[in-house]
Amino acid sequence: MNLIGERVLLRELRESDMELLNSLMNSEFVEINTVGWSKPVTMSEQMNWFRNLSNDSSIRYAISNLSNNEVYGTGIISRIDWKNKNCSIDIKLDEKFKKNGYGSETISLLIKYAFSELNMNSISIKILDHNIASQKAFEKNGFKKVGELKKNVYKNGKYNDVYIYYLLKEDYIDERNRK
Repeated sequence: MNLIGERVLLRELRESDMELLNSLMNSEFVEINTVGWSKPVTMSEQMNWFRNLSNDSSIRYAISNLSNNEVYGTGIISRIDWKNKNCSIDIKLDEKFKKNGYGSETISLLIKYAFSELNMNSISIKILDHNIASQKAFEKNGFKKVGELKKNVYKNGKYNDVYIYYLLKEDYIDERNRK
């Protein structure tokens, strides 16, 4: 199911997207600003990953521009716990598309889908302390900072704090009803 916003289209990943995804996986900008870690990935490894996506329980989207179909990154609903109705969402955007609202709109579309279609009760996310843009984008979409893991992730030659953000379905619905 495609998710359509005002400027953003979240659609299925295609083989033609693998070059951009490979670029994101090998991007120093993405590596420095995300909680996880990655090793350099060859195009061959990227294609093998793509061919094995049917074994992946995450819901993955390509983030593209609604008007010209240019792909900017990926949006992911992951760590889905169907029994307890919770999940996590993550986005990775090409550096040249930061600070233009695409990330915030992508987060909004993923939240709506997780709560409305997947019937999740809560969504969590971990964000590095220095990734102010992500903190602002998630806060703009109703997430609240609920915790901190001190010196939890090693990046750029030092240990970084990780902030834990959380959004409950009832808070999301209340906020939407106030608008």
